[in-house]
Amino acid sequence: MKSQQKARPTRLTPNQAAALAAIAEGLTVDEIAADWEVSQTVVYRNIERARAKLGGRTTAHAIAIWVRMQPQLVGEHGRRNAIGVNGATPAGRL
Repeated sequence: MKSQQKARPTRLTPNQAAALAAIAEGLTVDEIAADWEVSQTVVYRNIERARAKLGGRTTAHAIAIWVRMQPQLVGEHGRRNAIGVNGATPAGRL
């Protein structure tokens, strides 16, 4: 029998959320790194840590989990609202 764990909200850092948002918008890691003026490794690290925190098997799966966690992004019928993603850009330089 599996032990039951209490569900707790997963909080991403602003940069982890920004990395997922940028990937969801179709940007490549190279483009994100250039925009943030950081190495690709920094971007990959943010994506991987976000994926691990969310329990996503892939980056796409992590993005799907993250979007479902954003109540302002999902309308009453489960459709994504046509508003921007909070945290789409890092709060400051990395």
